[in-house]
Amino acid sequence: MLETLLGWLAEGGVHTRRELAARLGITEGLVDQMLDDLARMGYLCPIQDDGSPAAACDSASHCAGCPLAGTCAVGVTGGRAWALTDKAKRLRRPSPA
Repeated sequence: MLETLLGWLAEGGVHTRRELAARLGITEGLVDQMLDDLARMGYLCPIQDDGSPAAACDSASHCAGCPLAGTCAVGVTGGRAWALTDKAKRLRRPSPA
């Protein structure tokens, strides 16, 4: 189920906890636990309220290129946003033939 969730996140776009929970057939609380697990395993990086990645993340800025950067309510509502780490991007990238 973690691999499925990571695959959906790697497709891009904005996903709510409610949407992900419905697609997986689980509770929103379990989605939160799965996101935390993916972060602990190094596949996701939490985005801070100012749009910068947490200190342990490997990319300089995730929100700068986001089409929702000017309207995002993460900092206003206390929601959480995540970005794929380089580790996750390498995992999802097809290997050369």
